[in-house]
Amino acid sequence: MSPRNHVGKLARARIVPPSQGSLLGTPAEQVLAALVPGAETIRYRRLWRLGQVHHVDQYLHGRLGYEASTGVDLWDEAEQDFEHTDVPGGLATPFAIRLADLALIFQTRKQDIRVTSFTGAMLDILQQATGESGWDIVALSRAQSFGEWRRSVRNVRRLRLHLERPNPNYEGRPEVERLIEGLHLEVATLDLRGERIDTDVELTQQLMDHVTRGYGHAVAAGERDVEGETVETVWASELNGESTIVSVPASESGEVSVGDLIMELGRIEVGEEP
Repeated sequence: MSPRNHVGKLARARIVPPSQGSLLGTPAEQVLAALVPGAETIRYRRLWRLGQVHHVDQYLHGRLGYEASTGVDLWDEAEQDFEHTDVPGGLATPFAIRLADLALIFQTRKQDIRVTSFTGAMLDILQQATGESGWDIVALSRAQSFGEWRRSVRNVRRLRLHLERPNPNYEGRPEVERLIEGLHLEVATLDLRGERIDTDVELTQQLMDHVTRGYGHAVAAGERDVEGETVETVWASELNGESTIVSVPASESGEVSVGDLIMELGRIEVGEEP
């Protein structure tokens, strides 16, 4: 039997410092001071932490991951019965930053660490450590609306939406109103998957319009053909654009190497605009 080929997926973005600058040093110096082992934040009931971080030449690389616990029923031989207990779990993923322009490469880990969950945790840590809310992490590939992105891809395979009750109304979005008000919801999370999701139907358009108006956020995954190859691309409302996903070899544990992270950073022109 031939050995199984493990593949990791890399996303790219850029860390954007506050526009007003800081007396605490250059943006690169602030990032170095903020991203230290043990730095942490809590997002959606997950505790995110930075592991060991290494500064080598013009690059900073390390691992960012989360801790969580799951309730399970385990067999107790002495009691001859099942006992409920919390089992610790979690997952970490590697990243690399080019300090010259704060270009960022990181590995997504299927449904456990997505583009926006990683960038959200990284952004929280930066803002908390520096005491500045002006930091941002943006898609590097291009800033664009959902409609522009949709016209550039062959098909959409996944659409995940987090919808919030609006203030003041649901103008032009009766299907969204029926969902939220009909079920007496404060928020709703929809995870749509399919080989070719129809984004032109009225329901999908109302859902995306709701997000565009600021009442939630959305992430869409699609495919496009580039030079004869199929490339995965992810659009996120929180990034105001897309992040191209590149596949590279991974170890048996599923992680990509630091060398591949640095190599992918090298494909980004220094100072390349989002």
